[in-house]
Amino acid sequence: MEYRIKRGAQEFGPYSLADLKRYLQEGRIAPTDLAKSEGMYDWQPVADVAGTMDIPPPTPSASGVDLGGVPPSMVGPPQPTESSSLFAALVGSFFSADLYREAAARWTGGRAAAYLLLLVSLCWLPSMFQLDAGIREFVEKEIAESIADFPAVRVSGGEAFVDGPQPYVLLDLETGDPLLILDTTGAVVSLEDSAARVLLTRDKLFFQDDHQTRIVELSQFEGLELDRSSLEYFFGLMSPWLAIGIYPFVAVGALAYRLLVAAFWALIGLIVAKATGATLDFPALFHIAAVAMTPMYLLNTILSFSRTPIPMGFLISISLVLGYLVFGVRSTKLVARQPNVMAAGGSM
Repeated sequence: MEYRIKRGAQEFGPYSLADLKRYLQEGRIAPTDLAKSEGMYDWQPVADVAGTMDIPPPTPSASGVDLGGVPPSMVGPPQPTESSSLFAALVGSFFSADLYREAAARWTGGRAAAYLLLLVSLCWLPSMFQLDAGIREFVEKEIAESIADFPAVRVSGGEAFVDGPQPYVLLDLETGDPLLILDTTGAVVSLEDSAARVLLTRDKLFFQDDHQTRIVELSQFEGLELDRSSLEYFFGLMSPWLAIGIYPFVAVGALAYRLLVAAFWALIGLIVAKATGATLDFPALFHIAAVAMTPMYLLNTILSFSRTPIPMGFLISISLVLGYLVFGVRSTKLVARQPNVMAAGGSM
């Protein structure tokens, strides 16, 4: 049976009965402190719970009458008094038992989610740089080549005028399929039986997708002028922003996935905690799992960016997370956790 200790407004524990007796003899807990287990209706003095034993007179630190009148915290394996920064946690996840204890005892669900958002945002940055470079190269080479002979197009009085041979067909350079058709001569009047997505006739603009074809009157585009130079300017202007625009959606999607993965590892953590004798609930294990996944994600990001193949990489990744999960659980085994803090950390 385990007991929580109450001193003033602060609660500590849980502790076993043997721990209570040892802390009493060491002067770390005062006989007048209150204790309560799950089966007890109300708080009782520690001396009553511990039973008959030789208890030394309370020391100033145990009775709470320290110099300055500041009540001491429970003595045991030390807990961090301030939360580490999220950036420091990225590094500490590789070696710091204190960080794992802090995550279990002090982190909230919101802090764990913020930490995972930071992690996935950093891990996806190299991919976003690669995507941006790919988009720029595509615009500078593929797009420029495909529109090299694009004719000048002008809309006036609800009608289109094309300065060049017609019908003009813009092809997909990879597949050879038509993408866009310009024809104001009447030779092509619909997209029926055509793989093209856009058709410009003398007075209409057709858009075709996999489900339907939409027709727009050209009077809505009065004064529109397009040519190769304006298209190159448009694509050149847009290309630097495409990766930036995609990045937030990628980060949010990756965060949702990592939260599910952290919940899975927290379930595994329940088994690990039971096997090691650690007293940890699901929220605490979720916070530990968020930290334990960090080394694997960071190392995989570095190896992926450097294009270094790893044999059996999936099994190695799982083993790495499991190893750090065990390390995190064992780090917290002897820590006097604060139940009220853990309860706050359970809101996810």
